[in-house]
Amino acid sequence: MKQVLLKRFQAFLITVVLMFPSVSQPAIANELLDNSSVAPDKSYTKVDFGFNNCNVQWGEQLSEVSEADMVKLATEANANGFTYHPSLNYGSLMVGYYPEGCKSPANESWPLYLKNVSDKKIVFAGVWLYEGKPGPVISVSGDNVTIDMSAYNRPEATGKIVSDNKISVTFKDHDTFTGELVDYDRIKWSNGGFWNRSQIAGVWLYEGKPGPVISVSGDNVTIDMSAYNRPEATGRIVSDNKISVTFKDDSTFTGELFDKKRIEWSNGTVWNR
Repeated sequence: MKQVLLKRFQAFLITVVLMFPSVSQPAIANELLDNSSVAPDKSYTKVDFGFNNCNVQWGEQLSEVSEADMVKLATEANANGFTYHPSLNYGSLMVGYYPEGCKSPANESWPLYLKNVSDKKIVFAGVWLYEGKPGPVISVSGDNVTIDMSAYNRPEATGKIVSDNKISVTFKDHDTFTGELVDYDRIKWSNGGFWNRSQIAGVWLYEGKPGPVISVSGDNVTIDMSAYNRPEATGRIVSDNKISVTFKDDSTFTGELFDKKRIEWSNGTVWNR
C-alpha cells in the first residue's frame, strides 16, 4: 500500500512541475544574463566582451526600447552592432565597426551585440563610392557576389566571397580582382583601387525617434517618410557627404552629413543616428 501511495505522489509531483515551468529572472544593471547569447532573430549576438576604451562610435542614445527594438533598428540600418541596457531600456546603434582585438572586459561597459560571423558577409552589400561619387552596387546571395556597374555603362561583375572580409570578383570588361574590406567603410582592391561605403543610407532619428529611412541607388536618393504619414521624398547625391532632396509636401532642401551620424538640413532640421 505504501508503495502505491508513493508512486501516486511522485506522479502528482511530475504533473505539478509540468504545469508550472520555471520562469527566468529579469536582468540586473550592468550584468549580462549569459556570457554570450543570441538576440531574438539570431542576426546579432550578445558577446562576452565590452567596448570600454575601444575606438567605437555610437549613435544617439535611445530610451524606452527593448532588445527586439534594437535588433530591428540595427538590421534596418545595417549596423555592425549595438549596445543595450536591459534594466534601463536604453540602447545605441554602432556607427562604423567594432575594432577587432579590443575586447575589453564585459563588466566595464553595457552589453554589446555584434552582427553574427555568418552575417558579416552582408557588410559588403550596398552602394559604394568611387572617387567620391556613388556607383558600384554590391549584392550578396549566399557566397555569390554581383556588382551593378551600370553607373559607368559597364557590364555586371560577378564573383564570390572568399572570407568574412575578402571577395574575388571578375569584371567582364577587365580582369579578376580581390577586394579586401578595410575597417568597415572601405574596400581595397588588388589593382590598387579603393571604394568607400555610402554613409547616407539607412534609418535616421528625428527628435530621438526612428523615422526617416534613406535608400540610395546610384546617384538617386529616396526617403521613406511614412512614419509621419508623409509622401516619399526623392533627390540625388551631390557629393560624398551632401544630398539634395525634394519633400513633395514641403520644399527642396540640402542635407549635409557630419561624423557619419548626423545630417544637418538647410532648413535647420537635424537627423541623427
